[in-house]
Amino acid sequence: MRKVLKFFYLTGSEKLIFCRAVYLLFYYRIALRRQHFQTLVDRLSNPKITARHRNAPSIPADNLVRLFAAACRIVPFTTCLSRAMAGQRFLTGCGYLPTLHIGVAREKGENLEAHAWLSLDGRIIVGNVPDLDRYRELPPFQGGRLSGS
Repeated sequence: MRKVLKFFYLTGSEKLIFCRAVYLLFYYRIALRRQHFQTLVDRLSNPKITARHRNAPSIPADNLVRLFAAACRIVPFTTCLSRAMAGQRFLTGCGYLPTLHIGVAREKGENLEAHAWLSLDGRIIVGNVPDLDRYRELPPFQGGRLSGS
């Protein structure tokens, strides 16, 4: 009930932004099960999307990150990858250029593990975990493309 009340205290534009974050989280949660990963990465790097939002951001990044984190708490069964991809699309749509990171780790005798996180201006904003340093990072994604490609 408190979460519902908090929603009503948001401004009209914050409500719209929050709903967009929820929509993107649901979209990527479902899309990762139904589409190829590369197709989704290509869509993240769509020049029409990134060019449309090259203007200076009008909403501070901290406010957007706060709203996105709140949306992450209410959308069930999201993975780190779906949250990071949704966050990248969300922040790009608001005029920022976040970087999508994917890392892998393997302890002796254990299965390969992967983790995705998102950074903005060198600061991790989605997917920060205490043992992040154990993941060996793949080349970062910026604007949906692998760096150097």
